[in-house]
Amino acid sequence: MRLLVVDDDAMSRKILTRSLQKRGYDIVQASDGAEALAVMEEDDIGVVIADWMMPGMDGIELCRRIRLNKESSYVYVIMLTSKGERKDLLAGFEAGVDEYIQKPPDLDELDARIKVGIRIVNLERKLKGLFDQLRRDYEIAQNVFSNVARVDQVENKNIKCSLSPMDIVGGDVFFTATGPSGSQYALLGDFTGHGLSAAIGAIPVSDIFYAMAEKGHSIENIVTETNRKLKGILPMGLFLCACFIKLDYTRGTLTAWNGGLPDALIVGSKGGIKKRLASMHLPLGVVNKTDTSVEIVELAQGDFIFVYSDGVTEALNKDGEMFGQERLEEHFANIKDPDSLFDEISGSVSAFCSGKAQDDDITMAEIRYDSEGVRPFDRKTVSKPEEV
Repeated sequence: MRLLVVDDDAMSRKILTRSLQKRGYDIVQASDGAEALAVMEEDDIGVVIADWMMPGMDGIELCRRIRLNKESSYVYVIMLTSKGERKDLLAGFEAGVDEYIQKPPDLDELDARIKVGIRIVNLERKLKGLFDQLRRDYEIAQNVFSNVARVDQVENKNIKCSLSPMDIVGGDVFFTATGPSGSQYALLGDFTGHGLSAAIGAIPVSDIFYAMAEKGHSIENIVTETNRKLKGILPMGLFLCACFIKLDYTRGTLTAWNGGLPDALIVGSKGGIKKRLASMHLPLGVVNKTDTSVEIVELAQGDFIFVYSDGVTEALNKDGEMFGQERLEEHFANIKDPDSLFDEISGSVSAFCSGKAQDDDITMAEIRYDSEGVRPFDRKTVSKPEEV
């Protein structure tokens, strides 16, 4: 990297440049702040040594402009000044100055400060390179995840879902499929943590779910096979909280297994919670053999099943308050427009969290028991081929 010396006094700039060149530094020069910015657009500058007092754009304004450029690599700024008052130094630090050197500079001290700056800049650049690589890996994983594991567009008109990951790739999943007899299967899952580590188990889970659901296997068998697979591949501390659901339109029943998720809610078509499907089991991937006992509930035409991850009820607003179970269940007290219920809940959560960075994956799904309007589920890829 190169060093940039900025000073409107030509003699001072020339003396400092020659002194630093004798110590082995590659130096470029600028006579004011505007020229310095132009040089930095064309050259790889790692350290800037600037005089504070310059006509037009002074050293503090130059530093402020450097910090505004978020796209460039980090630049270490050393300010040469005769000012020593506390308020002046604080103003410089607020603008982004890294170091002060009193004028005229002691060359040994300046040399030591430059070496510190170079070490910091090299570390910053290394971190940025690692971060950029990580983001590229995330984007690749997101494409794979969208096409193979996570279904963002549910094809059945009686099912609505919303997946809002905290990062590019989330740990929440929602799958749905139709069995050979017309039964509907659904799985909402929440892996421990977030990001790539949380999403690593989603692909084998999706493979098991779709293969077994489309062959008409029981919920008990799907749970058993999913747990066996996850226990074999996941590291300690990573597991899947999940709710498996099967709607049998021949018998008019719902079969459910809940391990570690919040209560799934069965809501009447006009409102009111008819039953809670509480978590009765350990999450998947924790023990070698899991309890596969299920709940079987009779459903009426138009009943809703609302299933969600804890990211919904634990979503925080800017004041640190949680959305909570009570706010969620207020939406089910009296349903005036069944078709807009899901959008109403989703909008309520989004409005509540407005102004606060998301700190968990937020996933929810609504399945309406509709024995007349169900059509086979077509598991298509979400992204277009050219986007992969």
